[in-house]
Amino acid sequence: MKQLWFYLKTQMRLNIQQTITIFATFIVLPLMFSYFIGFSFSPAFIPEYTSEPIAIYVNNRDEGEQGYLLEEVLGSKEMVAYIELVEAAEDSSFNVTLLEGYSQNMEETLIEIEPKENSSSLEESILVQLLTEIQSSIVNQEALGQVIGALDDPSALLAELDTSFGERQLFNTVAYDETHALTGMQFSSVSGLLFIFVMMLGSSVGMKTKAEFKGLRKRLTILPLTPAQDVLFSMISDLITYSLVGLLYVIIWRLIDPATFSGNLLYYYGWIIIYTLVFLTLNNIMFYFLPSKYTELFYQGFTVIYLLLGLIPIEQFLGDSFRSFFEVNHFRQIFQQPMYDFILTQEWGQHIGLALGLLAFVIIMTWLIIAYRTRKELSPR
Repeated sequence: MKQLWFYLKTQMRLNIQQTITIFATFIVLPLMFSYFIGFSFSPAFIPEYTSEPIAIYVNNRDEGEQGYLLEEVLGSKEMVAYIELVEAAEDSSFNVTLLEGYSQNMEETLIEIEPKENSSSLEESILVQLLTEIQSSIVNQEALGQVIGALDDPSALLAELDTSFGERQLFNTVAYDETHALTGMQFSSVSGLLFIFVMMLGSSVGMKTKAEFKGLRKRLTILPLTPAQDVLFSMISDLITYSLVGLLYVIIWRLIDPATFSGNLLYYYGWIIIYTLVFLTLNNIMFYFLPSKYTELFYQGFTVIYLLLGLIPIEQFLGDSFRSFFEVNHFRQIFQQPMYDFILTQEWGQHIGLALGLLAFVIIMTWLIIAYRTRKELSPR
């Protein structure tokens, strides 16, 4: 335990001395990078559109049953989010006029819509669509009433219709597409967090291949630590450093845009710890198992995969033939989807199986690395 404390104290002192470098490299750079990506690709996601109810004044010159019914529907509580009926024409954005004879011949009598100066063309399109849908429903209801009224036994038809509708699926509900339901900033903020972990892989490349680290590599081999202590102490030290860096990144993003990393911070910190362990394990695999000439190749290959499948919403910019191939994105499902889903649903337990699988990977690979180190140290030189 004393050895671990001494190791951690020494590493923390080194990290404190490099605070500015660590902050600039692992926080400022990913923040700027992910913000730029989120801003650039925001049109690929659902636009953040909020609207006030459309203020309309209804001039009902029809005074028939269907005209009053249409006016009543427009003022119903179901339409409050879309329509606001005002009592004076000067207070409205649109004047809606129901002409004489509307109730007698709805299909031939047009509804007049008079937009005010500087009124929104988008709101006008929404209003036209709403009025079209309401009028169509009234016409269909009236026609059905006429058919039923002409029958000798309308109760039998109503019973048959009720049974038929009960057996049919009248609506097709589609679950949300996680990627499409996110805003550009929500998508890129999580991608930027992953960028921190990808940069961690670069430390193994530099340590193993760059000549300026040759002396440090030799000093590490003569420290009085067992292979297990060497591997575990290093992982614990780096876990503390990088998990806190990741948490600080998340907190700063929440200050920039509260919609990113919304909800309980503990959930995100838990996944930050898991991903830190996974990438530290990949670091160790690269450092101990891969020959020096393949380390850089592995790192570059992983970085390209991250850029294509993790950073850029590439499926949004491809044709249908390629889009289906990239929509099954296992890389994103493993490294980003848990946070995306929590941002959207605030549910904790959706990805417990994935978390346990990643932790099992960390434990198994760490055991193999320690076994390899121990065998290599005991083998004759």
